[in-house]
Amino acid sequence: MPAAGETYIGDELDGVDVARSLLPLGEKGTELFALKVKGDSMIDAMVNDGDIVIMKRTEQASNGDMVAIWLPRQDETTLKYFYKEKDRYRLQPANPPWGRSM
Repeated sequence: MPAAGETYIGDELDGVDVARSLLPLGEKGTELFALKVKGDSMIDAMVNDGDIVIMKRTEQASNGDMVAIWLPRQDETTLKYFYKEKDRYRLQPANPPWGRSM
């Protein structure tokens, strides 16, 4: 069962245990979540198909940050580099064969 203040999406069996020693100093882990990667759009960032990525929930991103973004039209989350440009946002893969941003 989740502890107070924790939320699980999906089956609790899909949870990931992370040793506190792997967290940055002072990080309590309350805003962390895990994503299992499918595909190779971030392979040049050393993120491979099947990897589990641990990320911290945040409301803002800076240019060049790796972000996980929910795409409601595709009903999926994508992991890309984030860039705010003059009149749009660009999500950039880290895999040359992908060629173009979303």
